[in-house]
Amino acid sequence: MLQRLSREYLADTWTYVTDLHGVGQYAADAYAIFCTGKWDEVEPDDHMLNKYWDFLRSIKHML
Repeated sequence: MLQRLSREYLADTWTYVTDLHGVGQYAADAYAIFCTGKWDEVEPDDHMLNKYWDFLRSIKHML
């Protein structure tokens, strides 16, 4: 699974991270938060991602 994901990622033929083999909602949310900087466009279900997401929201309001 990891080899296929890697090949697809490197082929650069994907548009959305969920187009890649084995990528589910958690990985898509994490990718949006940590890789694309589009954390404010997702609302994760995972409790640890939610903690970081809440932190980002709190500092955004302070700026």
